[in-house]
Amino acid sequence: MSQSEIIRILLRRGGGSITISELAIEYNKEHFPQNHNFQQQNLVTIKKTMQHDVAKLLRDRIITKTIVKGLENRDSITNRSTIRYTLTQYGQKQLQEFFITN
Repeated sequence: MSQSEIIRILLRRGGGSITISELAIEYNKEHFPQNHNFQQQNLVTIKKTMQHDVAKLLRDRIITKTIVKGLENRDSITNRSTIRYTLTQYGQKQLQEFFITN
């Protein structure tokens, strides 16, 4: 199940937040282990692949999605927002119960 791969990635990070690009790279390593050079698929394809799994985890409130606005800088023209995913306390509790019962 691909959702468990996303949870494993977040647990390896200590439940801390991770950007969507970092999550896509780690997901690629977990979900497609033969894709070592990352040449067969680009990040856009990987994000589309993991979109369904992330949506289920968001719906079940296992993870949260946080959008952080970019800081305005005089020298920078781009003002990008960053999307970060974080494991919730509810998600940690559910995982602990799952590991205790199994």
